[in-house]
Amino acid sequence: MRFYKVVILSIPVLVFGIAVHRLTRTPLKQSPPDWKNFGQLSDEEAKKAAHRSSRQFQVEVSDEEIKDFRDRLTRVRFPPAMEEEVNLTYGFPSHALPGLRDSMLSLDLHKWAVKLNTYKQYKVNIFGLDIHYAMVSGNAGLPRIPLLLVHGWPGSFYEFYSAIPLLLKKAAENGFTYDIIVPSLPGYGYSEAPYRSGCSPRYMAAMLNELMTSHLGYKQYVSQGGDWGSFVTEWIAGLYPQNLLGFHVNMCAPPGLTHDLRVLPYQIATTVLPSYFMSEEEIEISDYKGMFSQYKWLIHEGGYFHLQATKPDTVGTGISDSPLGLAVYIMEKFYTWTDDSTVTKPMKQAISDLPFTTEDVLYNVLIYWHSNSMMSSMRLYKESMGEFDVVPFESTDVPSGVLFSKYEITFSPKIVAQLKYTNLKHHKVSLKGGHFAAFEMPELFSDEVVSFTEKLNY
Repeated sequence: MRFYKVVILSIPVLVFGIAVHRLTRTPLKQSPPDWKNFGQLSDEEAKKAAHRSSRQFQVEVSDEEIKDFRDRLTRVRFPPAMEEEVNLTYGFPSHALPGLRDSMLSLDLHKWAVKLNTYKQYKVNIFGLDIHYAMVSGNAGLPRIPLLLVHGWPGSFYEFYSAIPLLLKKAAENGFTYDIIVPSLPGYGYSEAPYRSGCSPRYMAAMLNELMTSHLGYKQYVSQGGDWGSFVTEWIAGLYPQNLLGFHVNMCAPPGLTHDLRVLPYQIATTVLPSYFMSEEEIEISDYKGMFSQYKWLIHEGGYFHLQATKPDTVGTGISDSPLGLAVYIMEKFYTWTDDSTVTKPMKQAISDLPFTTEDVLYNVLIYWHSNSMMSSMRLYKESMGEFDVVPFESTDVPSGVLFSKYEITFSPKIVAQLKYTNLKHHKVSLKGGHFAAFEMPELFSDEVVSFTEKLNY
């Protein structure tokens, strides 16, 4: 009860502060960033590299890398365990670490590499960095729509692997096809880590738009994203609306209060009088993830964000040196962000209730391990806090679509989402699923992306 009193009493102070800021600030107007060299090449070398065409890339794992991976797991020092009844309330259960270590030792890394090489992959230099992407094309005889799929943290390009054939199949059934481009964000997976500071979602949007237009030659395309991918996709819509046929997100954060004071009364109204402002499906999600519940979630589960937004290199050092430490840091997020009732379930039940296998999650973990990209991926949180205006627009009329899943870590009712997405073409509320929509629910994810695409003028 005390928590709610604090929140309620803080609202007038918050509104007053935001009102003062609104009256004194200049209107938000974002423009595409100037070219910046984020790599270790000289500016002259980076500009030359930018004119080179994409080169093919394959994931390859050597016997020496496999031996090092297994040796580190064999030598692991387990910490003191707690009773099993604490489940995941303290994080990944310490009593489950020996079993996880055994699962990791049983992995066939050559099989993993073959799986990742299912789709053709490339690298191209943009803003001084080698950017990695996978590319898959559908039936050559159908109208083609370029589709950019953008992952977030702690995900990777592998999140979309199960959805890709479904997207192509469902699109063909509706008389068109996709050119699917799945990049690794800078500092993630096999994209080069930024050497210089400042590589925020704004710059990542510029890089991916350059990939799609200058390097791959598309005049317009559709972008889809979740987690950081949703923010990068929003930045593309804000900076390059002329290049987007439309964009779709499966994580829709509320508009920033500093840019739209209507957000707060709308959020209060949907919390206090839900039946007047929300559908039955939204009410069910709101009961679980309403306004106050989201603030409570930030306090109980948001510590990782603050840590990575302030000192990513400190925590990243230990995680980058231990495959088991890396695995538990990532897997705890996949478990609890898919369904946060997992936190209170016994470990065996929690795993059996998940829509993906332990091997699938470990394949994602292996990408971070093999590419040594955990620390650099975490830096995105700090880079995103470096600019006061962290949102790309107050509102956009670029055609948009949203998939709301029940256990997503943030929730915006349709009436709130429309404050920033003024041309909301497609809206779906799912009473299942969580943060990693394409990974958890490839069938539903594919249905939604295809349905949204059909509503665009292509």
